[in-house]
Amino acid sequence: MTNTPPANNTLINPLLVLAIFIVAIGLLFLGYATVFEDTAAVQLKEGIEWEDYSALLANLFLIALLIERALEIFYVSPQRKPQKQNLKKAVGEAASPKARSDSHDSLQQFRVETRRTCLFAGFGLGILCGLAGIQVLEVVLTTDNLSGKQLSLFRALDVFFTAAILGGGSAGVNNLTARLKDFIKPEE
Repeated sequence: MTNTPPANNTLINPLLVLAIFIVAIGLLFLGYATVFEDTAAVQLKEGIEWEDYSALLANLFLIALLIERALEIFYVSPQRKPQKQNLKKAVGEAASPKARSDSHDSLQQFRVETRRTCLFAGFGLGILCGLAGIQVLEVVLTTDNLSGKQLSLFRALDVFFTAAILGGGSAGVNNLTARLKDFIKPEE
């Protein structure tokens, strides 16, 4: 008997649809504004070294760790941990293989729900960080040639991407750091 994860009843994740919609509208708007206002698009800032990128990513890593810890302290430990312990106990005390399998499936579903809730909460906290001025794109891209509408849209997208990076957690920032280092310094 194989343990398969419980079926997800939602066909499409609403946050994913929202993210795709925001990015698509943003790209359309930015493209429209660029073509019809005859301004240059954003470009990488000149003179940025690996140390500048690593400092930005170190800051993002620290903030992502703080968000993870805040979620652990204020949500997971007080609200989810007791229920998880009860589900683990039910798995251990199950009398039949069917009951053990059902209990294990319930525990897995509980873990998925906890991760999903923490991801949404982390994304929300990431939006707050972005609105507070923590930026990912504006640090590495020049916005000198953007008009008012373009700059507003760029900053909104910057908040969105910052929230996505921070909401993904410290492991995602660490992975991003490794990939960016391979891209910037491939010889090492």
